[in-house]
Amino acid sequence: MLVLPDGCRDFIIRSNPQGFSLHMLSPLDDSARYVESDRGDRYYGWRLHPAASFNQAHARSTKLTERLNELTTQFPIDPQHHTAQILQVLDDLFDLDTQIGDALASLKTRQSVPHSARELGVSERSLQRWLIQKTGRSPTYWRNLARARQAAQALLARMRLNNDKGHRINLAELAADFAYADQAHLCREFQRWFGCSPSTMLRSPIYQKLIMADGYA
Repeated sequence: MLVLPDGCRDFIIRSNPQGFSLHMLSPLDDSARYVESDRGDRYYGWRLHPAASFNQAHARSTKLTERLNELTTQFPIDPQHHTAQILQVLDDLFDLDTQIGDALASLKTRQSVPHSARELGVSERSLQRWLIQKTGRSPTYWRNLARARQAAQALLARMRLNNDKGHRINLAELAADFAYADQAHLCREFQRWFGCSPSTMLRSPIYQKLIMADGYA
């Protein structure tokens, strides 16, 4: 299964045909990767907001751990019924950090990290230290990921529009619209984040589905 970086962690339950289940929290990806799976395995996932923060106090609760393990064990029996219970556990495990949310919202809309730091009223170095501490990733990571995903989504939107009009997509224009130095820079960033070129993305329904899924952009 292809996984693309989207700025979100997913809470995942994996169930095999023998009825054994385990739960996991996906990492923040830095580049495209493939995940191997055994035949017959089923995956159920809940996407967390980019600003979701792990609640250490609740995570240490023995009762919460027991609830989660019990739900995971029983999950394959009735996925629809257990979804509501899983969401209740996730509400206890994670908090939505408004400060992280504000920082990420700025980084995905401003031209650069220094612009965001000024908007947030902190120094660039303070923003760097704080965001790494809170998310494990630097402001540059978040800014570049958002820009790459925004450019990819714009590419797909233009593909649909140009197909209707019979026009070709101008990649140099797309690069300029998202402040890349040139078309080659745009292509390198696509390769760096998504492991493919813009032309490959335009031909691949799988890439298109993943790019248009909810995430940080």
